[in-house]
Order: sequence, then structure tokens, then C-alpha cells
Amino acid sequence: MHPQASSKSHHIVEKGCELTSIRYVRDIGLIGCSLNGTVKIFDGFDFAKELWRSSNKSRKQKFHTQITCFDVTVQLGMMATGGTDGRVIVYDPYAFGVIGAMQAHPGFEVLTISFYNE
Repeated sequence: MHPQASSKSHHIVEKGCELTSIRYVRDIGLIGCSLNGTVKIFDGFDFAKELWRSSNKSRKQKFHTQITCFDVTVQLGMMATGGTDGRVIVYDPYAFGVIGAMQAHPGFEVLTISFYNE
């Protein structure tokens, strides 16, 4: 790995936490999700610059215990995450906020999530 790449990539997840999904979306930036229930969005040109983070520590409402998957659609302006808690949470990646949440499968993990763009 290139030395500069490794120095910037350590910002994506906290020490001791597994990264479950990562994706670069040109209009949004670098999006990463991890098993500590955090979604992070980084600047598309400077991956060391964190633009937004959803965190269970800083919010009264708990979103996910662990995030297993996510998908994003630039066309609809939405991002969704699925977790080990069976919940699906939909975000606005441009306004950096939550649109809504639903219990998809009580007692089961959400393993994959996908938007259909026509």
C-alpha cells in the first residue's frame, strides 16, 4: 500500500472496529460503515477530511448496533444502511441527516440492501 494511502485510511474507522462497507460516490464522497454502528462521509478529494458521521455515542436515539451493509443512490438523493439489529435506516447524504428508520426483520440481520435506479 502506498504510504500516503495508509496514513489517510486510518481515519475511516476507529481503532479495533471492523469496516463493513466502503464506497466512493463522486457526488458525495467516500462513505464508510463499520460494526460500531457508525457511518462516515469523507470529502471526495481529501479523504482525511471527515464531513459527517452518524454515531450512537452522540445521539439519544440509537440507530444501529452494528452496520452490515449500505447502498446509496445519487438519483434519489438517499443512502440506506442495514444492521445486525434487523433495522434499515435511510439518510440524506447531502443534508447529512436521517430521513427515517424501520424495523425490517426483527431478530434477523440485514445482510444486503440495494436501491433500484431506473
